[in-house]
Amino acid sequence: MMQNLKKCSWTFNLRIITPVIMLLFSIATTAQSKKCSYQDLWLKADYKNLKHAKTEKDRYAKILKTKKLHDTVYAKANNVTGLYHDFSGNADSAITCFKRSLTFLKKYPGKQVAVMINLGTEYNITGDFKNALIWANKALKLSQKHPNDFKQAQVYHLMAASYLYMGDVEKSLSNILKGIKILETRNDHCYLPQLKLTLAGSYLQSNNYRFAADLIEEYLNANKDQKDNKIYAIATVNYTENLIELGQKEKALQLLNEIIPYVKQSGDKELEAVLYAKVAYIHDTSGNTQMALEAFDRAYILLSEKKSKYSMLIISNYIETLNASKKYDLAIQVINEFRKSAAYRKSHLHEKFEYEKAVAAIYEETGNTKEGLIAYKRAMNMCDTLRQWKNGSITEMQAKFQTDFQREKNTILSSHNDDLIKKVETEQRLLVMYLVTMLVVIILILLFLRAYWLKNKLQKEELKSVENEKSFLEQQHELELQLSHSQKQIIDEKQRDATAMALQMANYYDSLYSVIAKLDTGAFSKLTDVKKELQHLIRQKDYWKEFEVRFKNANPYFENKLMDRFPVLTRNDIQFCSLLKINLSYKEIASLLQISYESAVTKKYRIKKKMGINDDEEFEKMLTEI
Repeated sequence: MMQNLKKCSWTFNLRIITPVIMLLFSIATTAQSKKCSYQDLWLKADYKNLKHAKTEKDRYAKILKTKKLHDTVYAKANNVTGLYHDFSGNADSAITCFKRSLTFLKKYPGKQVAVMINLGTEYNITGDFKNALIWANKALKLSQKHPNDFKQAQVYHLMAASYLYMGDVEKSLSNILKGIKILETRNDHCYLPQLKLTLAGSYLQSNNYRFAADLIEEYLNANKDQKDNKIYAIATVNYTENLIELGQKEKALQLLNEIIPYVKQSGDKELEAVLYAKVAYIHDTSGNTQMALEAFDRAYILLSEKKSKYSMLIISNYIETLNASKKYDLAIQVINEFRKSAAYRKSHLHEKFEYEKAVAAIYEETGNTKEGLIAYKRAMNMCDTLRQWKNGSITEMQAKFQTDFQREKNTILSSHNDDLIKKVETEQRLLVMYLVTMLVVIILILLFLRAYWLKNKLQKEELKSVENEKSFLEQQHELELQLSHSQKQIIDEKQRDATAMALQMANYYDSLYSVIAKLDTGAFSKLTDVKKELQHLIRQKDYWKEFEVRFKNANPYFENKLMDRFPVLTRNDIQFCSLLKINLSYKEIASLLQISYESAVTKKYRIKKKMGINDDEEFEKMLTEI
């Protein structure tokens, strides 16, 4: 019978209590600081604990005895009274007071925001998240119409609490981060810590224990002198939740025992019961059953009126521990007492499901088939309702649960077939489990092989692509080398042509000077001999012009680059540099230009000076690179 219940997998054990408590109370309470000058006791966040709330309630009770007070005074008195009821665990009375307070604030919309936040918080506590969000949206519109960024941050805080309890962590984080951004802009040191604690609650719900622990630890370290504050106690409980998940149970237990005396002093029995329940949970999961039972006993006594919203979950855990330790009589006594309580009637459906599941387990262990079947039937009905709430319709799984329930009922009515039916069911479940397991394994193997094949194929294609690219690059490089070699050959050929042309020019000028020398020495006997010699020279080409053409073909940019870098050079200077570029000697240049060897050397020196170059090696390198 219990195996079927386990299939309905809503597990709301004690660890669900803590982040929710933190949301509802971190909205409710924050550390009181002398720096927080804008705390005006309208918000639940302005109170330290139950004792503080009672003091303010009594003070306003005296004020109300005065006649003809302003509407805002009556509104605040009702609001403060509502907050006292909230701290006392009387949610219905608190809601009534907050609504009455709003009737006095019809002419003061700006003041309504704080009361609406308190009202929305109270609806969260009762589990009416729809109404909580309705009032939160009303408060948000008012805070935007009558700008108050601080209260707007508190509204986002309220929305975050609603969404987190509803299981929508994404929306919860979105709203809490909006509130944090507003308070950080205000450089707020009073209310910002409580929003960060709620953010830690969101991370706790998302199983990000390390980050949640860091956020809470920051608050605890900064508020060590605030241990009598309710939020400090709640932060400690949530911190210990993270420590438990991080494997630090001993430290968690020590912190809980340290904070319990402060909570006792404040008179908050509900919170004290939660602390003892958390202590019991640590002992139980550590194998200290007796110490767990003692802590659960204390929590149970503190919840004697059975009105607390946390009674159901705590007592469900208590019953489970009693069952595990075989204290069936005490467990049944607790069951009978609690079923008649107000807390049982007002509990959420998922909490009742956990409770009835624990009750069914007790009766199954004690052999009370009748009561066990009743509890089991209640739990299965709740399971069906929860699935309808979650999915919006009766699912195939729900129909299976109903079939299982009918099968269990038939088993009890037909006891003579009990063993046979159980054996068949077990064999069927095992067979289905084996078949499903084998199918899953086969699918996983096929998926793995397919993924491996695709990966291998992709790697081969990538390798082939890389090889093709490498081959292409090698071919391209080879072509570039060939082109470069070809260009170099062409340039060298043109350079040789220019050099040859220069030498021919030199020979031409040598011939001219030879004629002149012969005239000086009287070698020509007749004028016709001179004429004949000169006509022979005239018939030869204009070698200097031809040299310039060929040099420019080989070095098309030389003249322009040289002029751009050294505009002080003359055309004769550039011609001289052209001859130096083709590596003619001073003697060859002197012969070509019909100047002396010393003049050629001097010419080079003057050109270097114009260029601002002193070193011959640097000069030659410059001519080579241009």
